[in-house]
Amino acid sequence: MTKNYDIIVCGLGIMGRAAVAVLADRGFKVLGLDRFGPVHDLGSSHGRTRMIRHTYFEGDFYIPLLTRAYEAWREWENTSGDVLLDITGGLFIGPQSGTVAGNSLMAARAQNLDHHYLDARQMAERFPALTIPEAHAGVLEPGAGQIRAGAAINVSLNAAKERGATLNFNESVCSVTENPDRSLSLHTEKSTYSTKRLVLTAGPWSGPLLESLGFRPPLRAERRALHWFSSPVGPPQFLPAVIELDNGDIFYCFPEYENGWQIKCAYHWRGDTGRHDDPDSMERTIRDHEIEGVRSLLAHYAPSLKDRYSHSKTCVYTVTPDGHFIIGAVPGRSNIFLAGGFSGHGFKFAPVIGEILADFVAGKAPHFDLTPFLPDRFL
Repeated sequence: MTKNYDIIVCGLGIMGRAAVAVLADRGFKVLGLDRFGPVHDLGSSHGRTRMIRHTYFEGDFYIPLLTRAYEAWREWENTSGDVLLDITGGLFIGPQSGTVAGNSLMAARAQNLDHHYLDARQMAERFPALTIPEAHAGVLEPGAGQIRAGAAINVSLNAAKERGATLNFNESVCSVTENPDRSLSLHTEKSTYSTKRLVLTAGPWSGPLLESLGFRPPLRAERRALHWFSSPVGPPQFLPAVIELDNGDIFYCFPEYENGWQIKCAYHWRGDTGRHDDPDSMERTIRDHEIEGVRSLLAHYAPSLKDRYSHSKTCVYTVTPDGHFIIGAVPGRSNIFLAGGFSGHGFKFAPVIGEILADFVAGKAPHFDLTPFLPDRFL
């Protein structure tokens, strides 16, 4: 027997959970589906921390969304009683005219943010755990910090349940068909569901479903290796830091606390990571050369960490050609909406993305200029 819902959300990572929670809160009958269990490490939403910052070197068009995201995270905290944000400050380091330091400085000045511009000597004095090349500069943003990602995943799931949403895990969508009355039928290995509107937040798994509907989104799944090194210090001596190398690669280090301080280290972007991986067959084993590559980099930038290796994991980036998000109606489909291609920097926006998707579904104009994110820019 076909079960009917106002809206179905496919993919229950942080974006899908946020969307389901907002939609259910607005009175819609919502079903959320995910091919995996409530907790897994095969996508992009697992782990303990994510950075949040206002000095957004990726583009000033993100700033209005960021402002709302900060507010919404605080609202999630107030509603749940959980601490989700740790405002520790953040460092953005690189060549003075480069993307990370240069654009962060421009963003801070444009928004009149509290910030400090530091040269290499000043960074060495304030943050002795770091060794910074003499030609590099840094922007210290006191208002930056970290999201407790694991707690956020739990809070969003509980919010969706409490607001009456139906959440089915370990259930894959096999196909989507459009009916003569413009409703949609979703066929899983367990059942068939009918809905008036569909929201896709399935990361790299969104692609096959969209292709079956005639839209080939330019989404690429890229594997990232994350590494942890134990540390004798954390904030304020070791802040979340994003470092641009001389060759343009971007690396980050985040302090995390679990039975002592550990520093999560990984490449956010590098010139040789453009390989397209199938998320279902992606290599999950961490190779020795990957660990040694990061150890070598730490020898230059954080030498106290290089011999303190702890463990590694993989993460999946769903990347667009321009590195910017895809948010909006699928071209030619007024009842199917996509949020994806977050390219490794989307988690911090989850609460506001949920609100935007709920506005789209309800036929309301979002409160933001979404032109840079619309799916039809790739047609």
